[in-house]
Amino acid sequence: SRYTRARAYVSSTPYNVSSVRARLRAYRGGVELAGSPRGANNIITVRTDGGNRVNLNDSFWFYVPPDWRSGTVTFRVEVNYDNAVPESNIGNNSLSRTVTFRESQELNLVMVPLHLHNHGNRNNPTLSYYATNSAFTSLLWNILRFHPISRINWWYYESAEYPSFHGWPFYNEWDVSTSGGKSAILSAIEWKNFWTWDWVSRLHWMGMVHPSLDTDGGLGLGNRPGWNSWAKMINSHDGWPDWYITGGNSMSHELGHNKGLQHVNCSGNESSGGSTDPNYPWPYPNCRLSAVDTSGYYGFDVHYQIWGLASPTVLSNDPAASSPNQAFPLMGYRRPRWISPYEYCKLLVQYGISCGLFTQFETAQQRLEEAVTSNPLAFADPGELRALQQATEYIAAGGLISITAGTAEFNGVYQIDNPAPDARQEAAEKLGYRRVFGLQVEQPFTLVQVNASGQVLDSREIYLVNDDGEGDVQHFLELLPLAPGTTRVQIRQGDKVLAERAASPNPPTVQLLAPNGGEQLGPGATVRWSASDPDGGDLTFNVLYSADNGQSWRLIGMDLTGDSFEIPSLTDLPGSSQGRMRVVASDGFHTAQDDSDGTFSVPGSPPLAVILEPATGTSAEPGSLVVLQGMATDVEDGPLSGTRLSWRSDRDGDLGTGEELAVESLSQGTHQITLTATDSDGQSGSATVTIYVGTPPTRLYLPILARP
Repeated sequence: SRYTRARAYVSSTPYNVSSVRARLRAYRGGVELAGSPRGANNIITVRTDGGNRVNLNDSFWFYVPPDWRSGTVTFRVEVNYDNAVPESNIGNNSLSRTVTFRESQELNLVMVPLHLHNHGNRNNPTLSYYATNSAFTSLLWNILRFHPISRINWWYYESAEYPSFHGWPFYNEWDVSTSGGKSAILSAIEWKNFWTWDWVSRLHWMGMVHPSLDTDGGLGLGNRPGWNSWAKMINSHDGWPDWYITGGNSMSHELGHNKGLQHVNCSGNESSGGSTDPNYPWPYPNCRLSAVDTSGYYGFDVHYQIWGLASPTVLSNDPAASSPNQAFPLMGYRRPRWISPYEYCKLLVQYGISCGLFTQFETAQQRLEEAVTSNPLAFADPGELRALQQATEYIAAGGLISITAGTAEFNGVYQIDNPAPDARQEAAEKLGYRRVFGLQVEQPFTLVQVNASGQVLDSREIYLVNDDGEGDVQHFLELLPLAPGTTRVQIRQGDKVLAERAASPNPPTVQLLAPNGGEQLGPGATVRWSASDPDGGDLTFNVLYSADNGQSWRLIGMDLTGDSFEIPSLTDLPGSSQGRMRVVASDGFHTAQDDSDGTFSVPGSPPLAVILEPATGTSAEPGSLVVLQGMATDVEDGPLSGTRLSWRSDRDGDLGTGEELAVESLSQGTHQITLTATDSDGQSGSATVTIYVGTPPTRLYLPILARP
C-alpha cells in the first residue's frame, strides 16, 4: 500500500525532440493488469544528453496504482507510442524492468499531548499540542516519506499528560529548555507506556511538544533503541524549501533512533546529541545523501500533494545542488534532511525486509547492534531473562540520574504482581539492549535491593540509553523480580547511595467507589475512591480504564492525590458496555488496587477522518488524474480502511472507497470532495476539501460607493 511513482529517463539522437509522450504498462504473471497502460504525468522534451535527473521534466514520471503494487510486476515504458513524432527507428522506444514488492511491517504509534509552560513557569500560558490540530496529519504523514513502512496505524489521547504532583501543594511543571525537563518528559511517556496494555502490541509512544515552547534548540528526543520519544510539532518550513516540514522531519528522526539508527556526522557537531555512525559512507565535511553521480541515487517526493505542492521535488545526491533540490541525511543535523539510501537500507532491516546494499561499510559492532535491535531477547542473559519471565512479584523503579553531578532521584517505585505484558516484554528487551547500547560510565549506576539488616539481595546495572541525546540528565525505568525480604530499593554508584525508597511495614488499602457497575458515563464523569495507609504515609493513585471487562487496561491518570479524578475527556475511553475502572494506590513502595465490582457503559466516539490529498484549492485539468488519499482513526476500532472509507463529490456523486483512490473522470467545475469514515458502531466522521477541475473561478472585487 506504499505510495509509488515510476520515472523513465530518455535520450534522443541527433537532436532534442519536444512534445514527446510516454505510457507505462504493467504485467503480473504475463497478464496485463487492470488500468494498464497509464499515461505519463507530463509531456517532455527528450534531450540528446538524456537530461538532468534533478529536473523533474527531463524525465517521464508515472503514478503507480495500488493494484500494481504487490507481488512481482513487470513494468514497460513505451515512448512516442502514438508515433506523434516521426522517427526511423522505433525498436529502442520501450524498456522493461521487473520488480518485486515486499510488504514491510506497519508502524503503530500513540500520540500524547503534554501540559507545558515556557520555562516551567505556570504563570506563563499553558501550551499543549493535540492530534486534533488541523496541521497534525501533515506532520504525521512525513514519516511515510522517510520510513519504509506500508502504513501508519495511529491512536491519540485527547487530554494532555500532566507532570507528576502537578497539583497542590507541589505544583510541579516540566521545563523543556533544560536537560532535566527534556528527560522528565521522556520518563513520563515511558511510565504511561509501562502501565498500559491496550490497542495493539508493541506501540511507539510519542509526546507532542507545542511549537511555541523554548526547547533550547532541541527538536525532539528518542530512546535508541526503544519505543518512546517526543518531538516539537513545528508545521512550517523554517526558511527551508516548501517540501520540508520541520516537525514531521523531527518525528521521523526520533523514530529512527527508536529503530536503532545513530546520528550521521553531517554538520560536525552531531556527537553532542549522541554517538555518530562511524561507517556512514558520505560524512562531514563532504556530507551528502549518496555518491555524487548523475546516474545515481535521487530522492523523489511522492507525497508532494499532501503539502499542496504542484509537483514532486527531486532531491539531488550533490550537496552543492541549489534549493529546493539540495538535501542531507535524515539522521544528521544539517538541513533540509531527506532519507539517504544507507539509512533507508538500515530501516528496511528493522521493518522486516532484508537489505545488504551497504554491508561492506559495516563493522562487526554495527552488525551486532543491528542483530540486537532486531531480536534483543536472543542476546539477554539467560538467567536474568528466565527470572524475569518466571517472577510472581516485581519492582518497577524509574527516575532521573545526573551523570556529571553523580546525583539521582526516583520518580516512581512500585511493588506489583501483574505488570502489563508489553512492560514485561520491554524489560526483557532491555536485558539484550544492555549488551551494546548501555551508557558506558567509569562507575556504573546500579539498582540495589536491600533487606532490613542492610544486606544486598540483588544488584542490577541500570540501563541508561547512551544515544538519545538527553545530555547530562538521563532517565531510566527498570522492571525486575522482587527479591524476597527487600525493604529498601537504592540507586547506587559504586558503594555510594544516591537515592533510596524504603518500604513501610504495611501496604495501603483502597476501595473504588465509583463507577462501580451499572452506570452510563457522561461528560464530567468522576472516579472516586476511599484509601488509607496503616503507617500514616501519603498516598498517590493511578487510574486505569478497561473497555473489555478487565482483559486490557489503559492508564488515564497517574500520581494523583486526593480521593477523586474527573475524567478530562471521554474520548480517551473507548466506548463499551463492558467498562471497568481500576485504582492503584501507592505509598511510595507498596501498592494496592481495587476494580469496579461490575461493568458500566461508556458512549462510543465517531471516527476522526482526514483528507491527505488533494489539498483545498488544488486545480486539475479536465480528464487528468486526481488521486484522493485519506486516513481515519477510531477510538474503538483503531485505524479504518477499505469500505469503511468512502469518497463523494457534491458534483459527481459517489466516487469509490478506500484509503487511496485514483479518479480521472471528474467533471469540469468546482467539487466539494468529502471523505466519510464509518466505524463498526455505525458512527461516522468526515472531512471535506474544495478542488477545481478546469479553470478555478475568479473573484471580481467592485469598489464600494458611499453617498454623502
